[in-house]
Amino acid sequence: MKRTRTGFGVLTALTALTALTALAILLAGCGSGQDGAAPEDRPSSLGEQMIGTWYAWDIPGYQATEFGLQTFDEAWIEFRDDGTWSASDGCNGAGGKYEVGADGDFSATRPGPQTAIGCANVPNDRTLYTSTKVAVVDGALVLSNQYDKITGRYLREPQAAPSGTPGGAP
Repeated sequence: MKRTRTGFGVLTALTALTALTALAILLAGCGSGQDGAAPEDRPSSLGEQMIGTWYAWDIPGYQATEFGLQTFDEAWIEFRDDGTWSASDGCNGAGGKYEVGADGDFSATRPGPQTAIGCANVPNDRTLYTSTKVAVVDGALVLSNQYDKITGRYLREPQAAPSGTPGGAP
């Protein structure tokens, strides 16, 4: 006697189709943010925007000497994604660690011992460790203290002189 399974093939096919449909729906959501935007379409976090090298533009209270203007464009700060920073005041190096919160809260450690060779002596390290807030505004990195007073502004391109100095950015 020959036995025939009726309905088993149809049930198996429907189960497989349902499973494949569920898998396709699940995979369609992979690689996108909660809002459905692709990762490259979402705005980057403040911490991600800070990563890289920034050049001194305006540090309130700092005036470059004529001698210092020769190395001002070599003064920079670099933020790395591992939470460390390094900097040059125009010729002397410094470094430490930093933290940034999603709301712009900021802290940086004081650098360890460093050389003190004469150059622009841009106070990048002091600007960092005295700042408690950070923002990126119109392409500029803006650091400020606990009283919301700006402690420094930085741009992605080297500047010939500080803001407000002949040859400096406006």
